[in-house]
Amino acid sequence: MQLFDSFIMPTHSMVLAKRNNADEIKTVATHPAPQSLAHQYDKIFANSNADAAVLCNAEKADACITTSVAANRYKLRIIENFGQVPMAFLLHSLKSAHHEKI
Repeated sequence: MQLFDSFIMPTHSMVLAKRNNADEIKTVATHPAPQSLAHQYDKIFANSNADAAVLCNAEKADACITTSVAANRYKLRIIENFGQVPMAFLLHSLKSAHHEKI
């Protein structure tokens, strides 16, 4: 494998969101990357920002760090909006004579 390209693109707004029936926030589902946004809570790690919303909606966590899109999809209540985050994306390809070196 080789690095083929990279680019930076902002994410959807990152938010702290909770279920409407969660009175107190003790646990927060989060992907490891934005976990610093939930430093004061016990964390349940998710495979993605969207998965964090799924875990919260399934009552596996009281709240989640997710995107505004995922929070709205699962009808979670947004507690805090952290805004967009610039995210670096890396594209890899198999080593091939057909690709130019970067």
